[in-house]
Amino acid sequence: MKHRHDYSEAATIGAVLAFFLMWLAIPVALIVPFIVHIVVCVKANWVAMLIVGLVFPPVGWVHGVGIIFGVWG
Repeated sequence: MKHRHDYSEAATIGAVLAFFLMWLAIPVALIVPFIVHIVVCVKANWVAMLIVGLVFPPVGWVHGVGIIFGVWG
């Protein structure tokens, strides 16, 4: 017995759009905090934190995420 699936075109487009947006959001969520980290460190003339955040990427990412969410200034 052959199964037939009737999916509307709008549902297919919605699924493709959701998949695309997910794969776009992941790199943005990884890159934007680094940019925020760099900008804040340069503006504050905080060279040590800038270097530490670039040498150890998780430090820069956490620092950028913290600034974005207002955990620290």
